[in-house]
Amino acid sequence: QLFDRVGAHSLPVFEADAGRLGAWVAQIPVEDLPLFFIDIGRVDKERWTAQDFADQLDHFNIPHTWYLFAGSHTEDYWTRHLESYLRWYGRDW
Repeated sequence: QLFDRVGAHSLPVFEADAGRLGAWVAQIPVEDLPLFFIDIGRVDKERWTAQDFADQLDHFNIPHTWYLFAGSHTEDYWTRHLESYLRWYGRDW
């Protein structure tokens, strides 16, 4: 109820939670689901946990935006994408 957008930029996931995220999100009523923006760099050490989360959202038919960009888990990566993040967060203001 507090947030209508969730950004998962270079998403790190606790190993114990990795397989549960999609099911947890699927418990949210459709009308209350936030918009999800997931992105990660191709060589980020967390790439596969982010990919798994996006796959779980697909499995539960939960809409989301998913990008796999060049880069890794660095400040340079986030800086290059900051404008697109801010535009996405502020799109409906």
